[in-house]
Amino acid sequence: MALLDEILARPDDDDARLVYADHLLENGDRRGELIAVQVKLAQLERAGTVATADYRALRRSERTLLKTMPSELGTYRRGFITRSSDLTMNQVRELWPLREPLEELVIVDAYSASELTMLKERPGCLRTITVREPERIIELDAAALFAASQKARWKWPPEAIVGLRYEKPLEERDLRRLMSAELPKLRRFALMKGTNGFRTTRAALAEFFQRFSRLDEVELRKVYDDDVAMVLPVLRAPTRVAFAVNAGALRAEILGPWLANVRSLDLSLSADDEVVAKLAALAPKLEELALSGEIPPRLDPLAKQLRSLDLMAGSQPLGKLAETRFERLTSLTLRMFNLDASLSFETLVDLRLVGCYFRDQEIENEFRARWPDAGWD
Repeated sequence: MALLDEILARPDDDDARLVYADHLLENGDRRGELIAVQVKLAQLERAGTVATADYRALRRSERTLLKTMPSELGTYRRGFITRSSDLTMNQVRELWPLREPLEELVIVDAYSASELTMLKERPGCLRTITVREPERIIELDAAALFAASQKARWKWPPEAIVGLRYEKPLEERDLRRLMSAELPKLRRFALMKGTNGFRTTRAALAEFFQRFSRLDEVELRKVYDDDVAMVLPVLRAPTRVAFAVNAGALRAEILGPWLANVRSLDLSLSADDEVVAKLAALAPKLEELALSGEIPPRLDPLAKQLRSLDLMAGSQPLGKLAETRFERLTSLTLRMFNLDASLSFETLVDLRLVGCYFRDQEIENEFRARWPDAGWD
């Protein structure tokens, strides 16, 4: 128990975990092997050395070991559950005695901050608590939540809220209520079903983003292009942006100079060579890109900077995309592609195929031989 106490007290310390791993291995517990493998993977990832045979071999070992671990409660990183699955409060009570150095907790049936007082015992580990409600998701800073005074007006202390995601069309009163709070830590905001479309609501949306112009991550779905054009210029330095907009918006440069800081971008549009060239010119820090719609045959202008790529093509063939010479790409997801060629991306570590089909058996055999560990959905 003393070794676990040390890990809970110093969750970022690899050495404490490796000492515990040795203890487990000496007692025939394969959890020790998982800790050692995942710690080494994390160290390679921090060093940026993932495009190696050693890294790929460790990932294969990790997948094998994870199959022997209970996975219903959460996701393992560095040998322990660090992010929970979506849990009820009863499941949280079951998880807590296991003494996992949990960093992110997701709860589906908490109704107020007072229910979470039992979590205070591990403030050093627990960083984020996410509460899923029927129409929104609230992300809370754990330390700020535990330090907050309970105010009757608010179910969740405004000073602890770091992220909001709405799964309903937002109304003006929702926005006005948010603006009546301080929300000093708010950094992530997602609007998944747009607004109710009223002129006063759209005006309130613009006012909201002017008030919270320093958001790090913004996701806008089912909103008007005019709203995107109105909102984005006031954002000062987002690092992740996701929205649906037509390609003309990029050509008209309504996206603005904020693209210079964006590292992750999710676009729903039919891209062409002009759009790709515009992204390469305006977003020099872009590392993660997701595109939904018709995909251009080549992404060469972005080939030197992308680390992660997620493409949905609607039965489009790979074509010349397979010939693009990516220099840093480690993660690739292909959705609904007609796979008519094999891939030879040297740096690629993770490949996931979703709803894809192969032109012929020979191509499928090539894929399965080269990417035996790919996700096949």
